[in-house]
Amino acid sequence: AVSAAPRQINLPAPQDHRGRWKHGLPPLCSSLNPLLHGEPLDEERRKTLVSKLRDDLIHFLDTNHLVLSGSSATIRWSYNSLGKALASAYPNMVLDKPGAKPFSRSSGIHGPFIRRLACTRKMRRLRALKAKKDPQQMP
Repeated sequence: AVSAAPRQINLPAPQDHRGRWKHGLPPLCSSLNPLLHGEPLDEERRKTLVSKLRDDLIHFLDTNHLVLSGSSATIRWSYNSLGKALASAYPNMVLDKPGAKPFSRSSGIHGPFIRRLACTRKMRRLRALKAKKDPQQMP
């Protein structure tokens, strides 16, 4: 008879990553204060500040070598906890334009922003690796 016991996989629980960002959020520049504190902004200014916030967070993650390796689940949990830490530190922050339809897969208002941050960071890293491999191919 074959045992029907479920396979046990040793993955860290999502709770392990919640405390990582509690005291370690990067210092954000004062020019981001209107975005972080939910002040009314026109669309162009909001997009500029969201891009600046994304670039600052990517720079912080890269310089401190955070969320670089591990299983895809571990990386996803780390980015998710970063989004939750940002949302709890800045509860009035508006990342998407007012009235935007929320993404169905997002676990909160920070979901789409964190997905774009992770995607942008991954593409930058892959382009840098490609440029390092073959510098003549890159424009």
